[in-house]
Amino acid sequence: MSAGCDNRTIPHKADYSLSSSWFEPQAMERGKDVDVFYIVPTCIWDSISPKGDTIHFMDIDNQRERNAVDPSIILGREAFSRDANFYSPYYRQISLESFLLDDKEIERRFAIAFEDISNAFDYYISHFNNGRPFILAGHSQGAKCVIELIQKKFDDEIFSRFVAGYIMGYKVTPQDTVGCTYLRPARGDKDLGVCISTISLSDTSATSGYLDDNCFIINPLNWHTDTTYADREQHLGAVFLNRDGSIAKEVNNMIGVKVDTLKHVLIVDGINPDDYYIPALEPFFKRGNYHIQEIPFYFRNLQENVKLRIDTYLNINSGARD
Repeated sequence: MSAGCDNRTIPHKADYSLSSSWFEPQAMERGKDVDVFYIVPTCIWDSISPKGDTIHFMDIDNQRERNAVDPSIILGREAFSRDANFYSPYYRQISLESFLLDDKEIERRFAIAFEDISNAFDYYISHFNNGRPFILAGHSQGAKCVIELIQKKFDDEIFSRFVAGYIMGYKVTPQDTVGCTYLRPARGDKDLGVCISTISLSDTSATSGYLDDNCFIINPLNWHTDTTYADREQHLGAVFLNRDGSIAKEVNNMIGVKVDTLKHVLIVDGINPDDYYIPALEPFFKRGNYHIQEIPFYFRNLQENVKLRIDTYLNINSGARD
């Protein structure tokens, strides 16, 4: 059990047989041939219980915390599930402050969050998926969950239905791949059973320590893994949403992107880093770190790529479905 955490400060585990444990359960099934299982990023801070204890995890029954999480789920839904059914579990995600601690303590706390995600994925596979191909997608802490799902929950049968994984704003380290044949980097725009990884910066000095040692990266504008520059003409559109999912702003041809093959990050130009700097998040993300904007920046390119990979999978496997 993690230091500073005891049974009083860990919310009860989620029960995924309850519709309330899922985002908009009435809208999950859309009659599509492919699913998206989406895991939301970190959206909560430490909180104080009525007894004065510090809570480091989301309480999925707390409406205030659900309200904090929902806009990010909606962003994931709009970016990744235009052509798919959408399933997103609430879970005991760890707080933002937790990521300021040492790696050992982060992992001890994260084990609680992943217990929920593991149970949610099991329930999804057993009760919702019905043998369909699926995409995993997540941002930040949610992307870390994607990595661990692939490591811990995949077998050959599950992998045969895995279209792709979108690991937005989190590192895949060489150690993550040891002994895991299912965790494979994308090499192009329509390869299957692979993971698409992005860490976006104005320059390499803007990286965050806990995102170092990344080994998966691909340019989401041109789908190259080398230093081939993607100019603004290849940027299909950044989309920034209101809390309800309506579009607040859309900008086409806004950024250019190049892979840094030494650090395995994306160098983004064409914008002023000051416009995307959030002083309150300085302990986590320096000026020029575009972690918060990973999905909005690449929104239209991601939508088109999800469709391409789905179409590719369905075309290749059309005989098996007939």
